[in-house]
Amino acid sequence: MLILDSSSIILLAKVRLLEKFLTGKQAVIPLSVYNESVIRGKDKGREDAYLIEALVKNGKIKVSEPNKPTCKEVGSLFNLHGGERDVLALAKDMNIKCIICDDKKAINACKILELKFITALNVIIAMCLKGKISKEEAEKQIDMLDELGWYNIRIIKKARQDIDA
Repeated sequence: MLILDSSSIILLAKVRLLEKFLTGKQAVIPLSVYNESVIRGKDKGREDAYLIEALVKNGKIKVSEPNKPTCKEVGSLFNLHGGERDVLALAKDMNIKCIICDDKKAINACKILELKFITALNVIIAMCLKGKISKEEAEKQIDMLDELGWYNIRIIKKARQDIDA
């Protein structure tokens, strides 16, 4: 089971990899992530919001809620709120050992909790190295992430090197 935060699910949808990545996998997002990525995205007319909504309607992504006490604990320990807090709380409630996350504060919390994490960029690299997408597709998607401005140039450069390996 995979748990995704808002930034990761949005980024994977924007680079047109979300559906392909989820093939054969079970994914879950908290309601707060759904609201951030779908409801707010649709209000802004974002195409990625409609894709995420379709994947939820088709059952490829499940929407679930973490327990309130777990949310409170995670929120107070790491000063997190919204989707990031709920993703970590849901991972704890469901005993999931790895999340897909692109938020720096949540990534730091993962390190403290000894919870594995991967980013949207890691997904692109892994899919390329496993032959799920071509090197050319991966390069294009990395370029798109670079244009979105979410990643440090050093991280983008390393990703380009990794797909050349």
